[in-house]
Amino acid sequence: MSPSYVLDEMSSYEISPLLERILSKKQDMWERARFTSLPIVQSFSTKKIKPTDIAIFPWDKPDPDEVVSDKEKDRVFNKMKKYINGFSNKTDIKQQ
Repeated sequence: MSPSYVLDEMSSYEISPLLERILSKKQDMWERARFTSLPIVQSFSTKKIKPTDIAIFPWDKPDPDEVVSDKEKDRVFNKMKKYINGFSNKTDIKQQ
């Protein structure tokens, strides 16, 4: 993408996807580095090593706003079950 397009022609709604893609590329680069180093570090350890033992990135930590409680999961499941049962007579849907 040319700099002149970004600076002169790009609409404001196009900026967010562009920035997300740039961040995604950076995240891919760091993940690749972490997974490349995993077998090297593992060869020097007697314990099983996880990728997060090598480096913890901001995207490894769950966002508190995205964590769903069991109560909320049950509420959504029951709502879905009622919706599905409205279309069929089957009541053998079980939560996993």
